[in-house]
Amino acid sequence: MVRKRVSWAWLGRLLKVIFWVCIAFFLSVMFTPLPNLLSSYLTVEPNIKKADVIVVLGGGFYPKGELSLASMDRTVKGITLYLEGRAGKLIFAGGNPKGYPGYISEAGSMAQLAGNLRFPSRDIIIERKSNRTYESAVMVKKIMDNLGLKDAVLVTSSYHMLRSKLTFEHAGVVVYPASTAPIEKYTTGPVQRLLLFQAVLHEYLGLAYYKWKGWI
Repeated sequence: MVRKRVSWAWLGRLLKVIFWVCIAFFLSVMFTPLPNLLSSYLTVEPNIKKADVIVVLGGGFYPKGELSLASMDRTVKGITLYLEGRAGKLIFAGGNPKGYPGYISEAGSMAQLAGNLRFPSRDIIIERKSNRTYESAVMVKKIMDNLGLKDAVLVTSSYHMLRSKLTFEHAGVVVYPASTAPIEKYTTGPVQRLLLFQAVLHEYLGLAYYKWKGWI
């Protein structure tokens, strides 16, 4: 009986320690620059050169096809680079990873936005089958090979660029990084930092998984 009481008391102390450690961790995430610092290690210096094509990776969309802010940001960045004369073609890459019924792919939604902005449809290529960065790299490589395209300006969010660059290079694509605005520099609110930490954690786990799979 005494041993049982001691065991329960030890378990209670352990749970309290875990609880306060979790509280301290979340406070540090929300009220210190920790997420910003972790995100900075994922960024890649821009190396924008004239290339055969601009590749824009999807950043999420909603059930009715509305693009997330990340996807819209990437789309506008790709269009801007095209208008600057960085390449004569633009590939939008991204399928329907969540299986939303009855709607076009993520790449299709980005192409639709580009069309609404009067982007010439003749210069748009849509890759609508990939549901992850690795698949995008493989599919885009096939498209580029079929069209005789050699190198690409790669557009994605700053925190996603490291994994994307490594994956595309491993697939055999010569890429020039062109990240969207580095959000870690402008993220200061508690909720914003928590969301940034979620994205950063996803990227670090993604890097580890991709390394284990041999995709980078």
